[in-house]
Amino acid sequence: MISPAARPALAAVVVILTLTGCTVSPQADDGFNRIESTIASWEGVEAVVVGGAFNGLPTSRTLSVDVTLDDTTSADLPDYLDRTLDAAWSFDVYEPSGVSVSFVDGAQSVPDGQIPLRLDLTDVAAELGLPDTAVHKNFVMVPSEQMAELYGPWPAG
Repeated sequence: MISPAARPALAAVVVILTLTGCTVSPQADDGFNRIESTIASWEGVEAVVVGGAFNGLPTSRTLSVDVTLDDTTSADLPDYLDRTLDAAWSFDVYEPSGVSVSFVDGAQSVPDGQIPLRLDLTDVAAELGLPDTAVHKNFVMVPSEQMAELYGPWPAG
């Protein structure tokens, strides 16, 4: 049992550990920006958002890439997914335990206050040979082991 006198100090330690586990370093921001710039330079890309998630464990940091394409009716989605995963694997600030990718069709009509629908990537991921466990309908989450098999040792490039 924790003594009443020790409880405030313990609470402060818990708060500090929680807050520091959720911060993003300037180096990570630079890495996110590099990937965003790379992907944004591709023809047909309207917008890119790259971010990371950290659940407090050093081995559980993920990387997410959300790409808005100008128009997906004629886009080669398997090529975009492949290039996006490859670009994400070049992130060199920390080795992600997994890479998440989603796509939005920028041509879709979205009412004010609504969030654009993400594309169903089930068939696209199958074309790339991604395992069923990586496919979550409107995004893929590829674990680092599979990323290394597809794109070589981390960091790629």
